[in-house]
Amino acid sequence: MSYAETIREAPHGESTDFKPFADRAEAFANSYYNLLQHFGEVNTPFLPTHREWFLADRKLVTVHICFYR
Repeated sequence: MSYAETIREAPHGESTDFKPFADRAEAFANSYYNLLQHFGEVNTPFLPTHREWFLADRKLVTVHICFYR
């Protein structure tokens, strides 16, 4: 699952703290997974297997959450 969120640009020389974005992305992935369970698409507990995050642009954080279906 891919999640993106716009941010204000960090001042020059400052880094972006990705943890809040990754936490929100995982919460979103969990709610999406619950929807899949509701429709019978999955039958295992939600278990993220891989996470990655990056700035797709100076103002766009992208987080990928992988999980088993």
